[in-house]
Amino acid sequence: MSSRRTDGRAFDHGASYFTVGDDRFRSLVAPLLDSGRIAEWTGRWALLRDSTTTVVPAAQRFVAVPGMSALARDLLTDVQCRYSTTVRKVARERGLWHVTDASGAMLGEFDVAVVSAPPQQAAQLAAGQTPLLAAAEGVSMLPCWAVAVGVSSPLGVPFDAAAVAGSPVGWVARETGKPGRQPWPETWMLHATAEWSVAHLEEDGVMVGDALLDAFRRAADLGSVETKVVMAHRWRYARPEMRSTLGALFDEERGIGFCGDWLARGRVESAAMSGWELADRVLAGRRELSCAGSAA
Repeated sequence: MSSRRTDGRAFDHGASYFTVGDDRFRSLVAPLLDSGRIAEWTGRWALLRDSTTTVVPAAQRFVAVPGMSALARDLLTDVQCRYSTTVRKVARERGLWHVTDASGAMLGEFDVAVVSAPPQQAAQLAAGQTPLLAAAEGVSMLPCWAVAVGVSSPLGVPFDAAAVAGSPVGWVARETGKPGRQPWPETWMLHATAEWSVAHLEEDGVMVGDALLDAFRRAADLGSVETKVVMAHRWRYARPEMRSTLGALFDEERGIGFCGDWLARGRVESAAMSGWELADRVLAGRRELSCAGSAA
């Protein structure tokens, strides 16, 4: 869930929206919905195929306000965070987890370590620290090129978001059509398909932006599109290729756990559920230790 601003325009270049199915996740969303920090996105939905636009029924979808990253910020209100820091290594020494940054400086010592990075990055961070990492080796993550497009004038299309068939672009969304966003200047997000992203993973961002904009123009049967902004972002580990039923991983003996959407269905909701599952297991282990200490 990531948001960015450029040239006076705002866009969500990660997840465009999220859905709610689990009661526990709904209990998190409900008060934020009441307070206006989350809003239902009741836009016009469509399918683009062979330059034809077909309006489709809209499932219930939600967005954070004023951008998708706002939900994470709301949840971090009472959490001490360190930003703009690259963690290079997580290693257990003398019964504690030592966290070091890219320069080798110590960032702290901890009883329990939780890693929420994608499996490839998690394996690098905690290499050799737990046999649980073997589970990460079998998880394949698919990339996604995302392109933000700021247009000079409204496109005038009859949809706010659309799935696209038979195109390098798989999903498009009018960012300025989401609730809580300024309606102008108009900005679109284009997400490439996994297949196209794999084939063009190491391409130059300018080429990617031009290619996906042209694909969108053809899919929506648009003429020339005058733009003010075209900016590409590569998500190397966008979503798991296959759904997982693991939920979360926790090495109780060593005190290290792994969570994330890659251990579930690859959605915002499943990422939250994975985090909750790991937290429950960590806290259960701490309570057992506390009870054992009291008995002793």
